Amino acid sequence: MVRLTRGTRGGGVPGRESDRGSPSSHDGPALRLEAVHRCFAVDGRVIRAVDGVDLEIAAAGITTVVGPSGSGKTTLLRLAAGLKLPDSGSVWRRPGSKLSFVFQEPRLLMSLTVEGNILLGLGGGRAARGDLDRVREVEELVGLGEFRRAYPDQLSGGIAQRAALGRALVRNPDLLLMDEPFSALDAPLRRRLQDELLSILKLRALSVVFVTHDLAEAVYLGDRILVLRRGRIVRDEAVVLGRPRDMRSAIACRLQDSLAQTLDSDAGATSPSFDPEPSPSRYPKLKEDIV
Repeated sequence: MVRLTRGTRGGGVPGRESDRGSPSSHDGPALRLEAVHRCFAVDGRVIRAVDGVDLEIAAAGITTVVGPSGSGKTTLLRLAAGLKLPDSGSVWRRPGSKLSFVFQEPRLLMSLTVEGNILLGLGGGRAARGDLDRVREVEELVGLGEFRRAYPDQLSGGIAQRAALGRALVRNPDLLLMDEPFSALDAPLRRRLQDELLSILKLRALSVVFVTHDLAEAVYLGDRILVLRRGRIVRDEAVVLGRPRDMRSAIACRLQDSLAQTLDSDAGATSPSFDPEPSPSRYPKLKEDIV
């Protein structure tokens, strides 16, 4: 697997991927985190946004991640993507594997059509015929065929988010990271896009890590559910429900209730942990969108 390192604290050059000491096999998990810590400085103190996380993500299936605001969900996802690097510990991905990220907002370029935005997922630049064929295939997959020539300001929120999903899927990722991608949508549209995601996964095996605040969404989508609190994984639950899932079933309701109790068991303690002996100058300043 490939390790993402962080300067002298991570044992390598910032932003560089290193395979030193990594397994040689291309099989195994899509993602592995080993004793990962990530801190930020706030008002002279250090917040441990991710606090000693050990995690292995299988090569296929959906892992949903829930937790209160500030529990470290988005930071964990960005560490997995290499958008942030750990202060200590290691993040591993399989060499040669492809990764895509879907953010909370579609983040489409207003100057490009839907087709142009999806094409960006292949790196932009001059499009080869094969690239255009792949884009058209993805447009049909996510239901965007009739919108390919439309611009972002002509799209509804749901269609724009489909375009963002298409941009992520066009490069055939092995690992798809999704940060509350459906949270801004109304309930019927959210369920429709959830079902479309599940349909896509029937056609191609890939690993998805899906962050959400919605416990029903976590249960509906997840093959595995992680609960984060104060930068730590406090529950790791395999979901035994089959598909399609009846969210009104007794077992689905009990699982949601049990997850809610896990989140409420430490009510009021939703802030990340504080370092008792901070050295704030060692860490970046905290921004609202990174935890």
